[in-house]
Amino acid sequence: MKNFNIGRTKHQKIVRFVLSLCLLFATSAKAKEVKFNDLTIDALDAQKIILTGFKASVKLLPAKTPGKIVIHAKKIIDDKRSSSDDAWVYGAKHDEKNIKIEVRGPDSQSAREDLKLGTTEFQFEIEAPNLAFDIALREGSINIQNWNSTLNLVILDGNVNISHCGAFVHLQCQSGEVRITNHKGRVEIESLKAKLFISEFEGNLRIKNFAGESNLEKISASVQIRSKLGSSHIAKSQGSLEIENGKGPFNILEFNGQIRGQNEDGSLTAKLMGDIDVSLETLTGSMSFKVPESSGAFAKLLSEEGSLTAPENFKTGKLGNLKVASGRFNGSEKGSLLLKSKTGNLRVH
Repeated sequence: MKNFNIGRTKHQKIVRFVLSLCLLFATSAKAKEVKFNDLTIDALDAQKIILTGFKASVKLLPAKTPGKIVIHAKKIIDDKRSSSDDAWVYGAKHDEKNIKIEVRGPDSQSAREDLKLGTTEFQFEIEAPNLAFDIALREGSINIQNWNSTLNLVILDGNVNISHCGAFVHLQCQSGEVRITNHKGRVEIESLKAKLFISEFEGNLRIKNFAGESNLEKISASVQIRSKLGSSHIAKSQGSLEIENGKGPFNILEFNGQIRGQNEDGSLTAKLMGDIDVSLETLTGSMSFKVPESSGAFAKLLSEEGSLTAPENFKTGKLGNLKVASGRFNGSEKGSLLLKSKTGNLRVH
């Protein structure tokens, strides 16, 4: 195991210089910026890079020099503490098959008093070969571009930006904003109340967003969305869609492909394109579907207590304790549409 002790050593070297220049590196009147020496690590036979921290912004870029990891780092010290008193450091080491980068806070004796003064923010820009990368932060931001290896990201509160990547991504977050654009591959997101914006995506997408917003546009993928209290919006997309929706609104605009799933109390509206292949159930929430003029799909609506609204040529009747409306649309393209509810109102047009 080879250790790289970089954070504290560099800090000690520059503190006196920084103070003598009257905080030349200060970013504002309320914060002081301390830069660390750039660190270059030979990737050797490393298979994964692991970064853990508290409050940090991380920017990940492809390596400029093959086989080399270059870490550019600085920290922003709150005005409540002086540079010489700040005990937050970072270190990096090559540990067997992993490169580990770690932000460390004050020791246990001083931790309680130091934390009252706030958490020092670290800013990392990392150039690295396309290795698997794990990042775990309490708060901050993650920015990743042009990456083609597995990403495992955990951030409690903050922003995540991923663009032009082709990797498997597993993301866990509590709140904040997530943007994924121009991505090819599999992505899994677990969120409590984050705002998600995903566009120009190809592959496999799995979203669990308990009370947040999920916004998808220009998606060509197998998509699964689970939401309990949040809202979901999908536009100009195709593929397959599996829905588990709770109380929030679920809007589908211009979707071409298979739709399956369950809705509870939220309202679900959809404008469909191409061949129709829909089978959905709802409890109390309403569902309304608009099909293209070219559709000749066969549609059936069933409900225990909800109202049924369908074209005039549809037949209506009863099937046991269910009200039924069924028929074909006037176009030539084949397809099927099945909607079923307990008390929710159903409409097709």
